[in-house]
Amino acid sequence: MTVSIVTLAQVKVTGHVTNISNTPVGDVIIKCFSTGKTLAFTSTNAKGEYALDLKSAPTGEVSLLFTHISYEKESEKLTLKERVTKVDMILAPKSISLKEVTVKPDPLRQRDDTLTYNLASFLRKGDATLEDGLKNRQP
Repeated sequence: MTVSIVTLAQVKVTGHVTNISNTPVGDVIIKCFSTGKTLAFTSTNAKGEYALDLKSAPTGEVSLLFTHISYEKESEKLTLKERVTKVDMILAPKSISLKEVTVKPDPLRQRDDTLTYNLASFLRKGDATLEDGLKNRQP
């Protein structure tokens, strides 16, 4: 009788994620991938700590990708030679610029039984009163 036991080399990647002020960053998504295939993923806790378990040790180089909505993406390439590997990461803040918007108020607004007029939306050059502005307005 022959008994074969196959063991898989389980690998764990742990670490700590902080910002440039050395403050822990929670809710960072960490993905481990190799040749375009995701091997494992996790996220950091409130203390910025994470632990990523890989069922088997991949051969060759793997990449860790760190993403968060408020920080720039960062990546780290490594070769997993030990059963436990520690990778700490520092994230830089992401700057987001918004497009300029112009808000124009409605010319008429009704609150209960009262109509409120935005006089500026009815007036043209030379108009002094709301009546003057309404006379020139075409239906």
